[in-house]
Amino acid sequence: NDKFNQSSFMLKIFYQKLFEERDNSGIILWRILLGFLLVAEAWGAILTGWMTEKFVEPSFRFTFIGFEFLSMLSGPKMYAYNIVMGFFGLFFMLGWKYRFAAIAYFIMWAGIYFGQKSSYNNHYYLLLLLVGIMIFIPANTYASLDVRKNPALKKLSIPYWTYFVLQMQFAIVYFSAVLAKLHPDWLQAMPLKLWLSYKSDYWLIGPILQQERMPWLMAYGGIFYDATIIPLLLFRKTRYIALGLTLVFHLSNSAIFQIGIFPFMAISAIVLYWDPTEIKRMFFRKKEKFTPLQMPREITFSRKVLLLCIGFYLCGQIYLPLRHHFYEGNVNWTEEGHRLSWHMMTRSKSGSGYFIVENFRNGKKQRVNTREHLKLHQERAMFKRPDMIWQFSQYLKDYYNEKGMDSIGIYAHTRISLNGRPAQAIVDPNFNLAEVEKWERFKHKEWITELKD
Repeated sequence: NDKFNQSSFMLKIFYQKLFEERDNSGIILWRILLGFLLVAEAWGAILTGWMTEKFVEPSFRFTFIGFEFLSMLSGPKMYAYNIVMGFFGLFFMLGWKYRFAAIAYFIMWAGIYFGQKSSYNNHYYLLLLLVGIMIFIPANTYASLDVRKNPALKKLSIPYWTYFVLQMQFAIVYFSAVLAKLHPDWLQAMPLKLWLSYKSDYWLIGPILQQERMPWLMAYGGIFYDATIIPLLLFRKTRYIALGLTLVFHLSNSAIFQIGIFPFMAISAIVLYWDPTEIKRMFFRKKEKFTPLQMPREITFSRKVLLLCIGFYLCGQIYLPLRHHFYEGNVNWTEEGHRLSWHMMTRSKSGSGYFIVENFRNGKKQRVNTREHLKLHQERAMFKRPDMIWQFSQYLKDYYNEKGMDSIGIYAHTRISLNGRPAQAIVDPNFNLAEVEKWERFKHKEWITELKD
């Protein structure tokens, strides 16, 4: 009974902490910074040619399995799509029609994210999660056009749970990255040795990156940073150390690996951990002083529902990076459970392959020219990922069925190297992929080969 009463008391204290009012300066600044990155992501995709390469030029596109209907998002109209999405990001940043803008951007970015996976990146997924969370956070109650239009919306505070959910989201990202790096390949700096060997022509830093100790320094430096950054941010005395480490770590990653907006998103997230009163003093000097209200005591039904939703969401975010343990084999090889898991740049895969189509009616075989159906970047991505190999085999099955070949076998011949290992087949070349009509999400695929060391 004593233990039960003690647990109940601790839960009540935790509840009160989550719903006590805090200065909202950190959330307001985060909305502005994130909104700027939303605009940069949407319009930058057009300016850099990413949208052209991924959505306009390909005649066939690898969507997430189950989201094949998103193949309709293709062609020149995608320029207008991203321009509109960028305006929603701008509205989000300025706090104009904030919630509508957040919902609209979330839906449109979900179409982009689930609509292609030949260029998968963790920050695409993180961006989707963050915008989804912000839909439920009133981040437009200060320094926003919504407040200028309707002063009654103005507030100086916000419940602490709004900070807590975002803080936990980034904590899960970093700690999951630590677990992903505690892998023999990473501990031997194998991926970094390969990546840095391609950077010798970089201006100024190229020769430095070729030094023998650099892969080891970056491999173990990455583990150290991911493991310590959240604890350092949680304590006032170590926050400036965390700020310095974050600037060095993420800006160097941006310069070396060109990984989009993620480094700047991670730098911006520091404001979520910083003392809101300090943020107010630095960025919102004209803002009135916030007087803390009495801590909430009543546990209402709506608050119970909110806590339950937060709990389910965070449990799901903890499960997803761990789910690959329920599959057989090396996740960096099989890719089963790899996406949505914060395995950020933990492996290097390269290789090639081709498909053989056999007509069972006459026994003839022919080699498929994949470049007639795919762009080069799609072809390179596909042969490294079994799920994309299966998707393309289904596309080929339909393609040849339309040509009158209704009884065929499709076989993938691949030679893939993981982290510098000798190349080997990633799928069984004798397995007829045309027979696999349904993708089993929660089951290991027997036609994916076992990685040989």
